[in-house]
Amino acid sequence: MGENQSAGMNNVPMANAGVPGGAGVPGGNVAPGGAGAPGGGGVPGSAGVPSGGGVPGGAGVPGGAGIPSSAGTPGGAGVPGGAGVSAWNGAPVGAGAPGGAGVPGGGGVPGAFTAPGAGNVPPEAKKPFPVKGVVIIACAVVVLALAAILAFLFFRRGSSGTVTRKGGYDYYTENDQLYLLYAGGKPVLLPEVDTSEQSSYSVRFTSLDGTRGVMAVYDSTASDAEDHFVYYLDKGKAKLLTDEGVPAALSADGSVALYWTEVDDGDETATLNMYKGGKSSVVATEVWTGASVCVSPNGSRVGYAADYDDKKGDFVGYTWNGKATELGKNLAPLFVSNDGKYVYYAKHSSSSAVATLYVKKGNDAVKLGDLNNQAYINAAGTQILYTDNGRPNISVKGAKGTKLSGSSYATLQRPRDIGALTASTYAGGTLYIVGMDSFAGTFYRTNDGEVYQITGKYETQKVASGGASSVAVAKDGKSVLYLRNSNVYLYDGKESKKMTSGDVVYVTAHADLSEFYFINDDDELYYQKGAKDAVFVADVEIGARNTTSGYTTTSYSYTVAYFGMSDTVYYVSDEELYQIKGGKGAKTVGSFDGDVTGVYGTLYYMDVYALDRKEALQYTSIDGSTFYLDE
Repeated sequence: MGENQSAGMNNVPMANAGVPGGAGVPGGNVAPGGAGAPGGGGVPGSAGVPSGGGVPGGAGVPGGAGIPSSAGTPGGAGVPGGAGVSAWNGAPVGAGAPGGAGVPGGGGVPGAFTAPGAGNVPPEAKKPFPVKGVVIIACAVVVLALAAILAFLFFRRGSSGTVTRKGGYDYYTENDQLYLLYAGGKPVLLPEVDTSEQSSYSVRFTSLDGTRGVMAVYDSTASDAEDHFVYYLDKGKAKLLTDEGVPAALSADGSVALYWTEVDDGDETATLNMYKGGKSSVVATEVWTGASVCVSPNGSRVGYAADYDDKKGDFVGYTWNGKATELGKNLAPLFVSNDGKYVYYAKHSSSSAVATLYVKKGNDAVKLGDLNNQAYINAAGTQILYTDNGRPNISVKGAKGTKLSGSSYATLQRPRDIGALTASTYAGGTLYIVGMDSFAGTFYRTNDGEVYQITGKYETQKVASGGASSVAVAKDGKSVLYLRNSNVYLYDGKESKKMTSGDVVYVTAHADLSEFYFINDDDELYYQKGAKDAVFVADVEIGARNTTSGYTTTSYSYTVAYFGMSDTVYYVSDEELYQIKGGKGAKTVGSFDGDVTGVYGTLYYMDVYALDRKEALQYTSIDGSTFYLDE
C-alpha cells in the first residue's frame, strides 16, 4: 500500500497504521503486509509500515510510536515493529506486517474475484506430495524488515458476539493527487493535498469495525506539525480537521478522534482536541506529548498527562469526561472504561526505565506487573492479558492477576476478522483494545512455540508443544491450524491431528481452516482440503517486496496469500500473478509493468510488487481485479 499504511493481519492489531515512527510488527501468523510490509520502517498492526522497522509475526505489537519524534513525522513506511515508543507521543503505530509464516491475518473484501486477463492457465499436473521424513526447518520465513514482532494472544468471539470488520482504508496517488480507497467503494479524492509537496501519508488509526479512521498527510521534511493535514475518515468520506496537527487517538467505535495542535517540540507540549458529532473542541492545553493519550471505547472519557517538569521528568495524569480529574503524579493513563469504573495506568519511576502496570477500580489500585511488553484488553475493559516477570497473566474485573501456562512471553492468537486498536503506549509497553467480549476460549502462543487455550474458568490447556508457528485460529474461534516440525496440524478443540507428511516451510489457510495452501522445501505450492491428499498447484519462488531505495525483503509470506475472507488465493509464479480457487483453475491476473515479485493480501486490500528494469513498483487492489499503481 502506500508509504505508511498497515494492514489488519491475523494476529495483528488492525487499526493504527499510521504515522510510523518506531517500528511495528504483525501478528503471529500474519504474512508480511503489503503496506504493512517493510518499507522505510515500522510495521503492523492494523496496518502500516512504520519507520524503524518491523515485522509481523512473533509477538506482534505495532511499532513505534506513531508520531515520530520532533516533527511528529513518521518514518518510512511499514510494518509495525516492536513496541516502540516514539519520542513524540509514544503511540504505537499501525499494524499489520508480515507475520511469521502462516495464515495471513487480515482479510478483506469477501467474495471471489474474477479478474480480467485470464489465460496462461498452468497445467494441473498432480504431483504427489514428496515425503522426505521429518525435517525440522525454521518455520516459515519471518520478514525482518523493521523491528519487533507484533502478534496477539488469546482471541475468540465472545458469547454475545463481537465486532466484525465492515470496511477498510488505504490510498493511492495519481497526478500529484491523493485518493482514499475504501473497501467496497470508489476512490475518494482528498482535497487540499498536493503529493508533490506532501510526500508522506498514512491511516493512523482505524476503528474496530474498520469503517472509521484518522489519517495524516504531511511533508516528511517538516520539523514540526506545521503543514500536517489531519483527516477524519467515515465510511469512505474524508473531513479535514486541521492543516496543522497530528492524529493522537481514536475511540474503538470510531465516533471520537483526538488530535494535537499548537505543538511545541521544545516543551514537548500541545493542545489536545476532540472531534465528535461533526464538531471539534479543546480537551486540554499544554498536554505532555511524551505519554500517549487514551479514549474510552465509546469516546465518553479521555486520559492524558500534563504539568510536565522537564527538569525532574515529572508529570500528572488526568482523566476527563467533560471536566478533568487528577489521577496522580507520574501516573500515565492507558485505558479508561466507558463508565470510568476501570482505569488502567502506568506508574513511572525516574529511577527505572520500566514502568509498572496498575488497574484502578473505584478507589482500589491493584499492581499487575511490569509494563515492558504488550498488553491486551477486551472491548469492555473488564479483562486484561499482560506479562509479569516474563510470563503471561490475566486479570478479570480489576482483580489481582493470575498466571497462565508457559514460561515465556506469549502472543495473542485470534481469528483474522477480529480487530484490535492501539489504546496507548508508554515506557516501552503498548496496550491494545481487541474486538471481543471475553478472553475465555481464546488461544495464545509462547515465545517457545507452545500453544495454549484459555478455558471458561481462565485456566489453560495445551494445544501444541514447543516449536509451533504460523498459528491460525478459525473464524468461529474453536479450532487452530499450525506448523510444527515441518508438518501442518489441526487442533479441533480436543486433539491435534497431523494434516501433512513433512517438508512444509510455509502455510496459509482459509478463514474457517477448511482448506489451506502450503509450500514445501522444494518451493512447490500445494492445495489441501481437510485431510484429503494434497494437490500440486505450481512451482514458486520466495516472494519479494522491493523498495525504491533498493532494499528488498523476501519471505514466503509474499508468495501466496488469501484475499479477505473469501476462498480466493493469489500467488506468484514465473514473475506473474495468479488467482486460484479450490486448488484449481489458476488464471493470470492483472496487467503490471515489469516482473511480479510478490503479493500480499489483507482483510481489505491486496498489494502486488513488481520490478521494471530495477524500478520498484507497487500496486494496490480493493476488489482483486482493479490494481492502482502507487506512484
